[in-house]
Amino acid sequence: MPQLVCEIPQWFPWNGSKRWLVKHLIPVFSEWDGQGKYIEPFVGGGSIATVVKKLFPTKQYLSDANPWLISAFQSQILGGSLAYNYADVEYWRNLRDEDLPKLSVVERANRFAICLFTAWGNRWETRIDGSFRSTTNSKFCRDDYLRRRLQQFFSVRWLTKNDEVQCCDWKEAVKEAKAGDLVYLDSPYPESLGYGNQWWTFSDHLDVVDWSEQAIKHGVCVVISNMWTIERLHRRVGMQTTKVIGPKSSKTRRNREEVIAWKMGETYCKLNVTTIKATMPLSPSARQPK
Repeated sequence: MPQLVCEIPQWFPWNGSKRWLVKHLIPVFSEWDGQGKYIEPFVGGGSIATVVKKLFPTKQYLSDANPWLISAFQSQILGGSLAYNYADVEYWRNLRDEDLPKLSVVERANRFAICLFTAWGNRWETRIDGSFRSTTNSKFCRDDYLRRRLQQFFSVRWLTKNDEVQCCDWKEAVKEAKAGDLVYLDSPYPESLGYGNQWWTFSDHLDVVDWSEQAIKHGVCVVISNMWTIERLHRRVGMQTTKVIGPKSSKTRRNREEVIAWKMGETYCKLNVTTIKATMPLSPSARQPK
């Protein structure tokens, strides 16, 4: 396992970051030949996407439901820099979702980074209207500290103009998947508030499993990580699974137990070629009640 890959620095702090999963995911990703696209609909802090880019310099399609978060990735491609009024923390905190169309991508990225870096515990929490809710840590608002953090933030580059970044629902993002592509799905835990400002339900995760089952049949390579207690769902659709032990949860003070589930697409595995294209669109199927 390449030492450099396992020690990729954190771009920005993000609740639910999967950096600790890197060493467990690399052997799974290594079963893929890297000839298709890499698709990550729940990109979060981008730790896994960074690793995949180093392992496979292929096209990436990244998305998330949080428009402020996605602006950080979009600014990588455009080439962002800190705003002249970066030190006016209250201005950035009071911006709302309705202000998004008035701001450039780089301004949105500044808003995201400034609010995150000055928040207590670096936690991203917004109100329903999109204004920032997390308590400010005065130590993080010092000009020298904030300027240094923002300069580091905007200096990160791993995405290229060939990559695509979108703010959209995960179901829209996976429509891009074709035979030979790798899709990594790290959705929020069921029954938690973690998908933009939306509550992620157990039914939502069943949609992920249903889509994965159909995608695999059409040659898409799928990798999923989530809480261990729902491991059986993934085995029932023919995926391999393994348990991994993570760092302690800040709430329960217990070590996290997670499942990694994966399967290379059936068509992809049988023929081992990447020129095969799915003959039908891959959109999440609606489950019919039994």
